[in-house]
Amino acid sequence: MSTLIIPIDASQVPANERGKQRVKVAVQEGNKTRSQIVAVEAGKAEVKLEVDPKQPLSLAIGPENASDEDIFHLQTLTASVSPRQWPTQGNLSLPAFVLTPVWWRFWLFWCRNFDIEGRVVCADGSPVPGAEVRAFDVDFFWWWTSIGQVGPTAITDANGHFSIKFRWCCGWLPWWWWRLRYWQLEPLLVEKIYPVLKLNPALKFAEPTPNPTLNILRATATPSPAPAGQNPVAPHPAALPLAAPSLVATRGIDPSVIPGLRTKLLTQLPPVPELERLRIWPWFPWTPWLDCSPDIIFRVTQACGTGPAKVIVSENIFQTRWDIPTSLNVTLVANEEACCIRNPPPPPPGDCVLFTEVCQIAVPAIGGNSGAPATPVGYENPGGRDRPFAELISLFAQFGSSAQADYYSSQPPAPGWKPTPPSKSG
Repeated sequence: MSTLIIPIDASQVPANERGKQRVKVAVQEGNKTRSQIVAVEAGKAEVKLEVDPKQPLSLAIGPENASDEDIFHLQTLTASVSPRQWPTQGNLSLPAFVLTPVWWRFWLFWCRNFDIEGRVVCADGSPVPGAEVRAFDVDFFWWWTSIGQVGPTAITDANGHFSIKFRWCCGWLPWWWWRLRYWQLEPLLVEKIYPVLKLNPALKFAEPTPNPTLNILRATATPSPAPAGQNPVAPHPAALPLAAPSLVATRGIDPSVIPGLRTKLLTQLPPVPELERLRIWPWFPWTPWLDCSPDIIFRVTQACGTGPAKVIVSENIFQTRWDIPTSLNVTLVANEEACCIRNPPPPPPGDCVLFTEVCQIAVPAIGGNSGAPATPVGYENPGGRDRPFAELISLFAQFGSSAQADYYSSQPPAPGWKPTPPSKSG
């Protein structure tokens, strides 16, 4: 084993900023990765790692909170060391890696922790307990979407509250970002884009396909195919310099040609402010591998009793919360399929009992009560559906604020008003 010496020069970074983060230095040796974190507050630092000089090495220098795996897939400072670079005896000291203020400030935001706190309620504000809440990050390109869950699934408590915590990184190498995503055709985007394409009959657009392709405009030139057995290679489009000046196309998409394709499409497509507002490419610029704040939608399911789970909140891509802050608080309103814990109003005053609902129907909607037609008595929505109550009937009521009774029992409207038999009262 020999020692690899890796100098780091952060003298260009203002002195008052150097203490805000530390630097991770990682080395890949075969299928093993080792790393070391170092402070650069003095402007310069040095890392020493024991390695096998007979093995080719890959180096990456980036923010301290990047994992050992991710640091090689982010836009970090990289280099390679071959066995030929080692002296016949002794250690190898590399030229200093220079950290510029541009790199330093970008790294500050590349991996952050996000905390989503929220509540699931019914339309009347009643809490929804025991529901499963999932948060998803949203990306869409032309008429395809890529939607992936962030953080764990949360379960709402008795008050409908939930919490989802997750870590989010950006600054990816574009080809690696594409490799991690799965895409599908999105009908909502097709409905928005297709009418615009018909405004120029001279343009020949490819029909929607299940997976993304850059053959969007049939007349648009696409990158020349690579020689047999080779991957297509193109320069990186980002403004930041990269140690590796090329990237490999993944899943049929070469991200480096997307900016140029957008420029060409915008010369042939009409401007549509609505599509720009909805962040639909190419009307809206799109570099998701540099998106340091996730874009979130929610899906909530709940199983009431022993029944199957039902979807009670399902947000679509046009309900996306763009660029959320690191702390987000949301209220999700469930549909009529949800089971809620009802929040009763304040008790009525006096020694009394006030019936409020019969089979979840408000008493003022039942014939014969104040606020409803006088007849037919005991029917739901008289003059409308006229639905009688039958079989198992659930009653909801409130004791008065100074009620003296321990309980109330029901009596059928028969001579003598005798109590309802226990077998009937449930």
